[in-house]
Amino acid sequence: MRGVNSSTGRKLDWLIAAINNHNSDKCLLWPFGKSKGYGVVRFNEKDVKAPRLAFYFANGRWPTPEARHTCDIRACFNPGHITEGTRQQNDKDKWDRRRGGWGEQIGTSKLTQQQVRTIRKEYATGNVSQQAIADKFGVVQSTIGVIVRRVRWKQIE
Repeated sequence: MRGVNSSTGRKLDWLIAAINNHNSDKCLLWPFGKSKGYGVVRFNEKDVKAPRLAFYFANGRWPTPEARHTCDIRACFNPGHITEGTRQQNDKDKWDRRRGGWGEQIGTSKLTQQQVRTIRKEYATGNVSQQAIADKFGVVQSTIGVIVRRVRWKQIE
């Protein structure tokens, strides 16, 4: 393989051997360098996430449109834990499994769960506009709109 140094070649060889010798449902964890928690391997002169590459070697094709983990462990590259899916499916997995931040856990969130409940309750009375509520809570009207339509803060009743 052109442009592959010995370290990169060893990592690729190690990945292939690990996949070929792994016969359980346990996670295969990437022991080398990672990017955002995912193992990364140089393949065909590109950096490729180890889970995508594992899927490629196990299935003879790339995951389309993208790879999804069933185990939620980014460092895992067990081909049995990698499936195909869309960005929307990945986002739904993240939401359903409570991975990542949501609501108040996001550092940039300007509202609390209790405030969201209050916003919905006030708006449901029909006596106050979205703009008036936005002014009261120090946000823009479009924020109130996505809250009352349950586009954002869906998890809050």
